Amino acid sequence: MKKLLAVLLFIPMVSFGQMDYYVSAKGGLNVREAPNSKAKKVVTLLYGQKVTIDSKTGIKLILNDTDKETGITKAIEGEWVEISSINDIKGYVFDGFLKRIIKTFYKNGQLKMEGGYADIDSLEFLLGKVIWDRSGSNYYQAINAEKGYAKEGKILTGIEAYKKLTEKPIKDGKWTYYYESGIIEKEEFYEVNLFLKEKYYSEKGFKTSEIEYHLKEGELLPTETKYYENGTIKSINSEDYEGRSYSEYYNNGNKKYVSEFGAGTGFEKYYYKNGKVKKMRISEDDFSLIEEYSEAGKLTKEEIYLNTELQDQFKDGIWIFGKDRIEKDYQLDAPKDGRLRYYKKNFSYPTPK
Repeated sequence: MKKLLAVLLFIPMVSFGQMDYYVSAKGGLNVREAPNSKAKKVVTLLYGQKVTIDSKTGIKLILNDTDKETGITKAIEGEWVEISSINDIKGYVFDGFLKRIIKTFYKNGQLKMEGGYADIDSLEFLLGKVIWDRSGSNYYQAINAEKGYAKEGKILTGIEAYKKLTEKPIKDGKWTYYYESGIIEKEEFYEVNLFLKEKYYSEKGFKTSEIEYHLKEGELLPTETKYYENGTIKSINSEDYEGRSYSEYYNNGNKKYVSEFGAGTGFEKYYYKNGKVKKMRISEDDFSLIEEYSEAGKLTKEEIYLNTELQDQFKDGIWIFGKDRIEKDYQLDAPKDGRLRYYKKNFSYPTPK
């Protein structure tokens, strides 16, 4: 308890620091002479007006806000903060209607980009709030005051770690980019600097692709989905440590192509538009199997490629068990219901799309 008290007393000494915010209340935000709703009103800030938070009072407040368009009421939590703005405006406002965001505009005045920054103060950080740090191209670490922040061979903790992590603004929430026509071009989603998802749109307004990211051992691994103009899925591409999977679809929703490849192994399938398999290729470390089918589902061609070692072992051909080898139930021994397959001399691995 004494340790926590020391932290609480120490925080005001390091200062909150000045940050730029924008008024998010559509009806504007009142500035008062004191941190109290009954205090004299100085002025009303307009929606989107830029302000600077000079200090926090610690006086908490919960307000019920009703959206005039939807009629939905929700509780807004925040506290009284001291702000300053243009024209020497100074006073106190409720920070529940302040958003740390940035906006840019085209020359014609059309909004080009808008996004928000995380509002994490040093006290939240010291009490365990995580800030995601991108130390490499796709490598993230969850940093808090206890874990610390590595800088020039030294581990910074506490306030020093917080200061280092917040040297640059930390993206949070939704970031939106627009075409000059006003139509959304791209959306990005963050969680305290951690990149979660991005969506792309055409100038006609339909979604062309979406990329979702998931963390695995600190690395961000993507899954990208592309769409036809009618909204149906065009392709899905997923990457992992173990390999890559890829699928394509016809605009009627049927599969067109599917593949999964890892370290020297994998399979791929091509489909007719009616859903029937057109071609199948299976690859293992030591052999490759290719089959082709008619639209009616009849096997029309089959090729087997063995590496040099297996060519010597199966000089007279190879027995493969099972009709549907896509489930990897084929074997290199000779079961009773297997049949003899002849192989090609030139062994090669399939090349995935």
